[in-house]
Amino acid sequence: MRLADRAVARLRPREREYTVWDSLFVGLGVRVRPTGGKSWVLLEEAGARSRRVSLGPVSLKSAAEARREPCQWSAATMSGMIRNSRSAMKDAPCWSANAP
Repeated sequence: MRLADRAVARLRPREREYTVWDSLFVGLGVRVRPTGGKSWVLLEEAGARSRRVSLGPVSLKSAAEARREPCQWSAATMSGMIRNSRSAMKDAPCWSANAP
């Protein structure tokens, strides 16, 4: 799903926490909590381990700002944020500018 501000606003809480992933930027998603809180998350991989890094609440950042934030990080950091493969990351909006 393409995470646009309107689409994110329509996400409703469920009984359990869930994450909706962006189709434009691999690894970027919105975590929706049962309380109704929403926050931007980035899936970061380091070897065989992965973790979700919070980029902050949806109320403070637009979808465009959430996509730009990882682009400001170093290329070495970006290479660890690949969910599927290096070839999938090259489709991200800032990948060509930060490619190692």
